[in-house]
Amino acid sequence: MKLPMAISGNICKLCFAMLLLSCSFIAANAQSLSSSDSLYLQSLKNDLVLTDSQYVHIDSIYCKAQKSIVALDKEIQKISRSDINAEEKDTKVKALAAEKKNLKAMREIDMQLVLTTEQKKKFDEKVKASKNAVSHFGASHDRASCVVCVPK
Repeated sequence: MKLPMAISGNICKLCFAMLLLSCSFIAANAQSLSSSDSLYLQSLKNDLVLTDSQYVHIDSIYCKAQKSIVALDKEIQKISRSDINAEEKDTKVKALAAEKKNLKAMREIDMQLVLTTEQKKKFDEKVKASKNAVSHFGASHDRASCVVCVPK
């Protein structure tokens, strides 16, 4: 069945407009991410063989969470450099670090909701591999007395 030329042309214009809108959405998100975050998302796309729709959803989830994580990092730096007493500073930094950890965990959960079962397995392997086994740096890390930082 052939569509009249006017309807066919309008459908093409609508499809083109939707394509431009989705491309501008992806470009806007890409501009707000660091190069390492963009590379991470691209490696997810390649490693998990994401569809375009999945990639748009995951990109959106990642960008939204990343904005909050960057804001928390700035707040942690601000508190770390402030003149408040060490105990109060440590308490505030630990609370913000816990909030940051929860944001990252929620981001991973939200991203998994978009994936198929096979993709989830690959995603879990990729996420576990990227996490450090041991991190001796904490909110109250003292480099002067750290046996890792100061060799004997």
